[in-house]
Amino acid sequence: MNPPTDVDKTLELLTEQDYVADRRLATAVFLGLKLGRPLFLEGEAGVGKTEVAKVLARGLGKPLVRLQCYEGLDTAAAVYEWNYPRQMIEIRLAEASGNVARDALAHDIFTTQFLLKRPLLQAIAPEDGVAPVLLIDELDRADEPFEAYLLEVLSDFQVTIPELGVIRAATDLGLSVPGDLSVIGFDGVALDRIIPQDLTTMVQPAADEGRAAGRAVLDLLDGGSPSSVSFSCTFHRGATTAAPG
Repeated sequence: MNPPTDVDKTLELLTEQDYVADRRLATAVFLGLKLGRPLFLEGEAGVGKTEVAKVLARGLGKPLVRLQCYEGLDTAAAVYEWNYPRQMIEIRLAEASGNVARDALAHDIFTTQFLLKRPLLQAIAPEDGVAPVLLIDELDRADEPFEAYLLEVLSDFQVTIPELGVIRAATDLGLSVPGDLSVIGFDGVALDRIIPQDLTTMVQPAADEGRAAGRAVLDLLDGGSPSSVSFSCTFHRGATTAAPG
């Protein structure tokens, strides 16, 4: 089913799925669908925030992918992790055959064939090419750095997998990080369990930025004028940068 073309059609879609919504919520849902942007809902427990995603998935005929947030949630549970048992089997088989170079094997076991997609990556890169409805529930329960990471992912709908990216490419070229090449991130998320290094990064207050954007949209919907807001970033010095040698 195609997305609704206006606010009235959005209200009809919600009503057809037995969801009672006012025009303000229907407007916010319509704008999210029209602009292809995430919809951030706040409110008391039991008012129907989670149900909005379920209703949209049913009404639009799309699959629902759910990420339940909790304290300690990390990229291995939310984004992806490597299929370590399968990688170990591949290593053992290669050792048994005796005809695979170690460097080639190290490269081959870090490919998409050994990648386990978790909810965020399932939503961003669905197997069948059909974009699902992504429900991120109880975002406030996640640790603040990971909450910021989630909001950063949702701003671009992109996920970087370091082993398939710049650090892996540098290693393939025989370069060491940070001996030969410095690498810096920009979202402040800890990447332990993904890369061995502590990533140097600019930590952005993405959670505060998201809340400010939400308040600005509400002001516009009420006919007001959003106030200007500024934010500051902090620098986290990790183990992936070094002074020029």
